[in-house]
Amino acid sequence: MPALVVPFKVWLDRPGPPEMAGSHEGFYPSGHGTTAAVAYGLVALLLVRAHAARRTHRSRRPSGGRRAAASAGAWLGAAGTGLLTAGVGLGLVRQGYHWPLDVLGGWCLAGVLLPLWCAVCGRWGQRARTCRTADQGSGRPG
Repeated sequence: MPALVVPFKVWLDRPGPPEMAGSHEGFYPSGHGTTAAVAYGLVALLLVRAHAARRTHRSRRPSGGRRAAASAGAWLGAAGTGLLTAGVGLGLVRQGYHWPLDVLGGWCLAGVLLPLWCAVCGRWGQRARTCRTADQGSGRPG
């Protein structure tokens, strides 16, 4: 994350809140807010994706109640990661380390990075599945 956030901070050179006066310049976007949003966002994406993969690969369909409970658990975990991200941002602002827009800017940067991550990983996963399917069809060990 520092390789992406630090150039923005140097370029914009935004001063921090009064509590941080004299420490350094370049507070926008928040590196901590960006890192938290990307890390927790990836956890949420992995939870939802694992749930979706588990649903499609089961040979025996679970009962409606178990399926709903598993789905609710995946989405509850994803919502929990969103609350953790919000808590990190709130803590950064409350302690005077960043302005609210610093944290919001970090979240916006994470909002660009997460779809890129999904696109790249989706292609890798699709390519790996295609290779496995081709290997199984040719009789080679996969």
